[in-house]
Amino acid sequence: MMKSFLAFLAFAAIFYTTEGLIFEPFCSTDADCEPNECCERSIVLNSCKPRPGLYDYCNSNSLTLTGLCPCDEGLECVDYNQNFVFDVVTGDSWCVALPDV
Repeated sequence: MMKSFLAFLAFAAIFYTTEGLIFEPFCSTDADCEPNECCERSIVLNSCKPRPGLYDYCNSNSLTLTGLCPCDEGLECVDYNQNFVFDVVTGDSWCVALPDV
């Protein structure tokens, strides 16, 4: 049973890594991506992803480990929970429309 579980974990890790290698461009900064994309951080590799839209999860905290991007133009990433542990592990921010001024 344990061998099956370890084999599954190894397969999942390999698939996760190679999926990024095959389907997504590598990046080291946002400048490596298209204008509507950002360089999303990951434990294994960084890849270009579309910037989040209205009410999508976003990164408002540089400590976030999830690799979420900042919001698309005209949107602001707002942190609603203010829970440090939750922020670091998964993030708790959403993209909202900027108020008209």
